Amino acid sequence: MESLFSLLKGTSFEVPEPWPETSAYALSGVAKERGAILAGKTILMTEDVVTKIFQAAVSVMDGADNLFTVEAKLTNVVRTAPEGVTRKALEKRLAQVSRNAGFKRKREVNEARSRLRDACAIVILITVGMRISELVSIKAGGYRHESREDITLYFIEAHVAKTGDGLSEFVAPEIAIRAFRVLEQLSVDLRARHMELLDATRISGDSHKYAELIAHEQGLFLAKSNKNGTISTHTGMNVRLKAFVAGLGIDWDFNSHQARRTFAVNVARSSRGDLMLLKEHFKHWSLDMTVLYAAHESADEELWDCVYDAVSNLRVETIGRWLGGNALLAGGLAHRMMTLRANDEDVKVYGSREKLIEVVSETVNIRSTGVAWCTAADINCGGGYGMERTRCADCSSSVIEASPHQAKWEAMLIQQLELKELSDIGVAAKERAERDYQHCRQVLTDLGCDVDALEAEPI
Repeated sequence: MESLFSLLKGTSFEVPEPWPETSAYALSGVAKERGAILAGKTILMTEDVVTKIFQAAVSVMDGADNLFTVEAKLTNVVRTAPEGVTRKALEKRLAQVSRNAGFKRKREVNEARSRLRDACAIVILITVGMRISELVSIKAGGYRHESREDITLYFIEAHVAKTGDGLSEFVAPEIAIRAFRVLEQLSVDLRARHMELLDATRISGDSHKYAELIAHEQGLFLAKSNKNGTISTHTGMNVRLKAFVAGLGIDWDFNSHQARRTFAVNVARSSRGDLMLLKEHFKHWSLDMTVLYAAHESADEELWDCVYDAVSNLRVETIGRWLGGNALLAGGLAHRMMTLRANDEDVKVYGSREKLIEVVSETVNIRSTGVAWCTAADINCGGGYGMERTRCADCSSSVIEASPHQAKWEAMLIQQLELKELSDIGVAAKERAERDYQHCRQVLTDLGCDVDALEAEPI
C-alpha cells in the first residue's frame, strides 16, 4: 500500500496516504520482531568510542577559522604575484606561508581541508542520524530554524533515496548547523566552478551533460576529478570516514550506519532524560526528542522507525531490571514491582519471565524525572525536576534504582541536613526540610544504603 501510494502520487490515480500517522513497519509489528536482527546487523558504538570520535571531529572543526585564514593568505600570494613570476618561485613563496602557519608544505593545507570536511561529516552523522547517501546530498542553504516555546530548533534538508521519500528534514542541534556552515565555506570555490560549468553546458545545449551536472548543484560534498576535471558529489566518503577514525588510533571498525543507530538510541534515551552522550549539544532540547520526531511531518520515516525500535528496547531493558533481577528498588511503585518479580504464579500465566517482561513493557510508559523513573500519564506534577524534587519518593507511579538515581538522593539528603541546621528560614521551611529529609532517608534505606554512615561523613 505504501509503494502504491508513492508510485501513484501526482497522477490521476493518486490514492490517499494509507496511514499518515505511522508506517507499515510499525503497524505490522515487524519493528518489534526485527529489533534483535537489526541490532545484530549494525553494531552500536560504545559510549567511549563515539565520544572519542566525536570529540576528535569537533577539535578539527575548532581549527576551521585558522585554516580559512591560511588559505586566504595563500590565495592572496597567488593573486598578488608579480607578472612573469616563475612557477618555482611562486611555489616557494606558498610553501613559506604554509610553514609560517604550522604546515610543513602547502600539500598539508589541502590535506587539512579534506580532514576538516570529514570531521564535519562525522559531527552531522552522529548528531542528526542521516545515512551517508543523505549526508552527501545536502546543499548550500539547505537548513532552517524555528522557535518553539523559546527554544530554537534547526532542520537540515536532505534527499532520502533509500525509502523513496525524496526531500526530508532532519532535526539538528546547533553544532550540526555549525558543521553545515563550515562545509558551505569549504565548498565555495568548487560550487562556483561547478556553476560556471553548468552555465556553459546549458548554453552549449548538451542536455545529457546538463542533467548530470545539475544533480550536483550547490552540493557541499563536491570533489574534482584528477583525470578530467569533472566536478561531482564525492563518492568515497565511507572510505574517508573509516580512515578518519583509524587515524585516531581507536580500535574500532567504523561504519557510517553505526552513527545512525547511535543517534536513534540517543533520541530514545532523551525521552527518559538519559542522553547517552553529547549532553551539552542537546541541552537546549527540553522537548522530548522522540515526540519531536513523531510529530514532524517531513522527518525521515525509517529513522523514526529506528528510534521506535530503540525506545522499545530501552523500555524492555528497564522493565527487565525491575522484574528480572534481584536489585533493590525504591519509590511508590517499587513494592508492586518486587512483588510481581517474586510471584511465580504470574510467570506461569505468561509462560516465562521474559514474556511477562515483554507484556508489562508494552503497557508501561517510562520517562525520567532526573531522580526516578516515572510511569504516570500526567507529566506536570512537578516532581523530580520541578520545585519538589523529593516528591518521587513516595509517588505511586515512581521507581527508583541504585543506578542512576542513588547518588542524586544522597546529595539531596546532605542538602536537607544543611537546611535543617539553618536558624533563619522559618518554621514552614524547617518543616519542609524535615519532610524532604525523611523522603531521602527512606529512599536510600530502601536501596540498601547505610544512611547513618553517610550522615556521619564530613560535609
